[in-house]
Amino acid sequence: MQEPDLLRVVLLGKHGSGKSSLANKILGEEIFTVSHRSDAKIRCSQTHTKLINGLNVTVIDTPGVLGAERAHRERAEQERQCEWLSCLVQCAPGPHALLLVMPVQRYTRQERAVVEHIKTQFGEEVFRFTIVVFTHGDQLPENTDILAFVEQSEGLKELVLACGGRCHVVDNKYWTKERQKGDPQRSNEFQVKEILATVVKMTSENQRYLSNEALEEVEREIQSEQSRIHADSGLSLEESREQAKNSVLDKYIDQASRCPSYVKYAAVVAGVAGVALAAILVLPKVIKFLKNKPPLPLPVPVMPIELPTLPDLPPAPEVVQEVVPPVISDLLESILTEPEVLFERYDPFNLFEC
Repeated sequence: MQEPDLLRVVLLGKHGSGKSSLANKILGEEIFTVSHRSDAKIRCSQTHTKLINGLNVTVIDTPGVLGAERAHRERAEQERQCEWLSCLVQCAPGPHALLLVMPVQRYTRQERAVVEHIKTQFGEEVFRFTIVVFTHGDQLPENTDILAFVEQSEGLKELVLACGGRCHVVDNKYWTKERQKGDPQRSNEFQVKEILATVVKMTSENQRYLSNEALEEVEREIQSEQSRIHADSGLSLEESREQAKNSVLDKYIDQASRCPSYVKYAAVVAGVAGVALAAILVLPKVIKFLKNKPPLPLPVPVMPIELPTLPDLPPAPEVVQEVVPPVISDLLESILTEPEVLFERYDPFNLFEC
């Protein structure tokens, strides 16, 4: 059901790394909404397909791996689930290329966490399909190209080497046409052409798209729903597939949104049980200590101690029939087990972050 010349390109990286601006440069027009805020309301992947150099290229701009605030941990967990589910559905049956977008700066533990998280979600062979694209190219020192910058960091060297040496650099703000005349390498137009050429070459070498169990399961569900919609409505295959993707994504998100209610219930039960256990173990010792304590010189009123009355537990939520395949449930669980560093705020203008 997929056109053989359709290339699916997914942009991944931290919030504020310049993914949407890069996507717009690849498409040659302002398609995607650009936001520099980590709490932006865009929480689903944006997609757009365009004929570029004779190929249909679908660019998938993801919201970002990082950026959630600690104060909104619960909401952030739900959002990360929705973001990754949206990414899986939009790039099914699998991406031909992943553009790992990161600013020109020190390779911090946050960048390492992003790389590890992407590796966890897409599998061990993800780097065969990955191109590193640096943004904020104006931060490069004069007479320094991106490969020389990479050589200065052991972490970046290892990452780019794992990606087959594929890396490029753009600048979404300062590389104007006037400034590009003196150095063609510092040209967004030149770099975008190089990026697309690298995508085509890498796809030709791989002879396939990136796939894993989760992507295969998502594609099966999309095709099943697409067949039903096409038979019932008579829509074209392209239109019925778009409707099928939306339907499958809505189902996954609906199931994922039910998870927090069980988490809350478990937390209440655990909290109340902890209070009860503390009362049972500690209060008798306190009472015994007070009885055996010598009298004080001045009379001290003794307040009666009563064991706390445990509150009635709320009824457990009704068990909802499982509608998400186990492989998708496993994916959701892995999303919620990200390291603590994924909740730290990222400042794109701090070049000394460590």
